[in-house]
Formats: sequence, C-alpha cells, structure tokens
Amino acid sequence: LNKLAIALKITDELAEDAPALASYVQAMAPVAFTHKINSAILFGTGAGQFTGIVNSPFTVVVAKEAGQTADTIETRNIVNMYSKMLPQSRANAVWYINPMLEPHLRTLKDDNGNFIYLASGSQLNNTPYATLMGLPVVPLLGGMKEIGTKGDIIFADLSYFYSVKKSGGAKSAISAHVHFLSDISVMKWTFRIDGKCPFTKPVKAENGNYDMSAFVVLEDR
Repeated sequence: LNKLAIALKITDELAEDAPALASYVQAMAPVAFTHKINSAILFGTGAGQFTGIVNSPFTVVVAKEAGQTADTIETRNIVNMYSKMLPQSRANAVWYINPMLEPHLRTLKDDNGNFIYLASGSQLNNTPYATLMGLPVVPLLGGMKEIGTKGDIIFADLSYFYSVKKSGGAKSAISAHVHFLSDISVMKWTFRIDGKCPFTKPVKAENGNYDMSAFVVLEDR
C-alpha cells in the first residue's frame, strides 16, 4: 500500500482567534483525500501511487479523426469511444470530462441531426446528470486534462478498477513539538491505499482484430 498524507501548520494565534478552525479542517481533510484519490484513479502513474486509468495497460486509446482541428471534439470521437467500451460495461460506464468541454459537447449531433448530449433537466433528460450517448456525464473540477490533451474526456466502468486500503481508514495526529519555538502546531492525516486494474491488455473481440476495454480515452489532438 502507498501512503497519502496531509500536513497543516497552524499558528497558536490563529488557533486562539478561530476556535472553530479545528473542526473545519477536520471536516475538510476527507474532501482533500477524496480529490487526490479521484485524481490518482484517473491519472496515477503507478510510482508510489495508483496506476490510473489513463496509464493503465488495459486502456484503449481512440485515435483522433483525420484532419481534426486542434483542441476540439467531434461526434465521431464520441461514437468511436463508445464502440470501444466492452458491451457488458456499457450499463455502468460514465463519461468523466473537463468542464470546459461542455460547450463543445452541447453542439454535437449524429448523422440524423439529433443531439447526442442532453443537459440535466432538459425535456428529454430529467436525471441529475447530463448524458452523452445516453450515459451519465460527470464534470470534474480538478485533475482533468485541458481540452485537446489525452485525459480531457474519459469513458470508464470503474467496477474494473480495484483498490485496497488499510483497515482503520485515515489516521490523524497533532503535534506542537515540530515547530515549538515558532508557536506552530502541525496537524497530520495519513491514509494507506493503493489501486489499479488487474488486466494487463485490452480484450479482443472473438472474431476480428478489434480491441475493447472498460477504460477508453481519446488521444491528443
């Protein structure tokens, strides 16, 4: 297991003047852990951290279209990504996107002129999430790559991502000794966890040379 840690320095004066500070940071520490874990699930390098989806050998990378303009996304990109998702995973798969992609996705239409992206609360989509090709779209504020970079849109069934954590969960401690002469206390949280997909290569269709996976990304463009 790898260790994820948070360290926060608090001056004695701040602790005295803001009595609610301790409860606030205790509540925010799990939020910080969640952000870093989510980022590692998607983009972890495997070096002292998760092997994330983008860097997994199980992942299929879909090529951009010939002549595609830089920093764009096209309907054919989405169709090709969807076609690479394992059939048994399509009911569980979710689109994870950089929020900056949303204006581009809203304009995409299929060959019949139908929009393939439906905003949440629209006439045809009463779910809490927008949908793309009928499946949920989850914008992530942090971690997602900028438009045009591999990792700005990820199509994934996370049931294929395995994680293990140390029993007991996160540990916390506070010490006034580290910076005793400066009147600073240090609050610390540690969490031991690791994760990756156990599959080492995409799945090939039984007939025909066609790679499929539960993790699909779009290449740089």
